[in-house]
Amino acid sequence: MRIKVDEDLPIAVAILLREHNYQVESVSDQGMSGWKDPALWQAVQNEARFLITADKAQRPRRSRHLPPGERYRTGSGGEEVNVDEVS
Repeated sequence: MRIKVDEDLPIAVAILLREHNYQVESVSDQGMSGWKDPALWQAVQNEARFLITADKAQRPRRSRHLPPGERYRTGSGGEEVNVDEVS
């Protein structure tokens, strides 16, 4: 699984995921700190990665009503899909 860890999380998150054989890049390591959310999200999509962030502003609009910690991803057609609904 390809993952990008946002700058608002400790680098230990990326390290732990790497130790469990995930393909992880961090925003900080890639020099993307301070990027505006739309540009960061576009980079994540271009890299075909999941984004792990604590930034509530990064949640898609239709998903903002979900409680923190709810998981979702963008489907191949750009639609938002709750991970619990994906088989």
